[in-house]
Amino acid sequence: MCGSPAKPDLKVSTAATLWAMTAIGVCLAGGQLGLGIGAALLSVFTLWLLKWVDTRIPREHGAMLVIVADVGEFAASDVSRLIAPLKYQAPLSPAERHSQPSNARILL
Repeated sequence: MCGSPAKPDLKVSTAATLWAMTAIGVCLAGGQLGLGIGAALLSVFTLWLLKWVDTRIPREHGAMLVIVADVGEFAASDVSRLIAPLKYQAPLSPAERHSQPSNARILL
């Protein structure tokens, strides 16, 4: 099984690695030891370098969170306070009142 929902790019890098390892194996089996060893070292360095670059690419993900609570029991500042240690940002929208007067809806 290649890849997972958490790492969708794993399938591509696994396939490329298999192709590279096949070429290296053919070189080594065919007696081209210098070429095979050089290709293996180049492949390991390339994979290490690309992983290093990948960890430094900034990523921004978006989501919508709807919180339904009694009006007096929940404040929008509570959300900001709870997520601050996690280094997330939450631009808050104004609360919307629904048909039930005791509930408010806060969109993040």
